[in-house]
Amino acid sequence: MINLLHYCFLEFVSVIGSLEAGKRADIVVLDRNLFEIPAEEIRDAKVSLTMMDGKVLYDEKNNGK
Repeated sequence: MINLLHYCFLEFVSVIGSLEAGKRADIVVLDRNLFEIPAEEIRDAKVSLTMMDGKVLYDEKNNGK
């Protein structure tokens, strides 16, 4: 059973865990770096791009498509 769980974990890690070609990704790209702006400006940040499972769901440059 331990070997099966270890194998499943290794297979799962091969497709997640970092941003690399061929891996699945869930990310959001904002129009500003939240670590470089005052806390009171965070609420004004706009989403530029959203990806889920490596597929683009929202892209501001393509009118949201």
